[in-house]
Amino acid sequence: MVYALSGYGAGLTPVPAYTNPLISVRGTAPLSDMTLSIDDIGVACGTNKSSLVKNYLVHYGRMLSDFRDQPITLMEIGIFNGASLRLWERYFPNATIVGVDIQQSRSRFARGRVKVEIGSADDPEFLVAVSAKYPPDVIIDDASHRADHIIFAFERLYPTLRPGGCYIVEDVGAHGNPAGDQRKRGTSQVNVLDYFSELQRLVVSHWLSPEKRAGLLQYCSVTMARIELMPDMVAIWKRPAAQNLAAIDADRLEALTAESGVAEAWMYLSDFLERGGMLDRALSAALRAVELLPTSPWAHSRLSQVRQATGDSEAAIEAAKAAVGFARPSGDKLFRDRLNRLLARKSS
Repeated sequence: MVYALSGYGAGLTPVPAYTNPLISVRGTAPLSDMTLSIDDIGVACGTNKSSLVKNYLVHYGRMLSDFRDQPITLMEIGIFNGASLRLWERYFPNATIVGVDIQQSRSRFARGRVKVEIGSADDPEFLVAVSAKYPPDVIIDDASHRADHIIFAFERLYPTLRPGGCYIVEDVGAHGNPAGDQRKRGTSQVNVLDYFSELQRLVVSHWLSPEKRAGLLQYCSVTMARIELMPDMVAIWKRPAAQNLAAIDADRLEALTAESGVAEAWMYLSDFLERGGMLDRALSAALRAVELLPTSPWAHSRLSQVRQATGDSEAAIEAAKAAVGFARPSGDKLFRDRLNRLLARKSS
């Protein structure tokens, strides 16, 4: 028992002694890691991700709890003093933990399920090799926090993330003010918050301009499930395999669309297939929509968009003209603007 003074010499009042829940008391066994919260473990491991410092773990606990007992692979870029590697090792008892760092001295943290790979996060060959060796379910970027490094790593590692996985970037808050952005921009031409905001708009709107329907943005548009913004952090979730547009069964969807008996459903299907990169099937669905809705400006506009995506600019213009011709005066501007953009692109 520990005694504390109560008032000015008013006597000694007993107060409970502090006890560490991780330490055996009076011969009892220490608490299992599985009975502790992720923040408890974080405090015990000395990581600055805990509520004592950055309070990231309240979000990690919510986002990653479903992975806790799974044999996942978690990759963290940036090892520092090894505290977070200890955290992940204890919180995920069946996981392989991969730490990536440029400092050779960090190799000392490798043990058992904890692997350490030494190399630079701005070396594309190194990143591809590491992700091929350890296909990741969770990636955490806690390295330099420079915009150029963050974007470079994301664009090379996100495609390697397994379906249903999560890509997390820490310490992005500094990029929200001019001084921090200048200090952390590196060679990047864009602010890192603007970069992820564009991806967030892509998730929300499901729209990608035709000139960007290729490469990483196209891949992101069909694989991203959601983006979460938290204080100083951003998390990008990949769709589970069953939800990836790249894995769709077009025959099945066409049969179900036909069963619906709804003519507009062929436009929906066309848009879905186009976003999945199945342009031939998307074109077929758009043509079916026009066949069923010959006077619908929306059907012709959908056909125009697919024609443009396939590179048939003349057919895209003709379909856009048909959309303008069938549009009501009140909605004419929307279709006319699209036609004008196609004509301007043709003449440029």
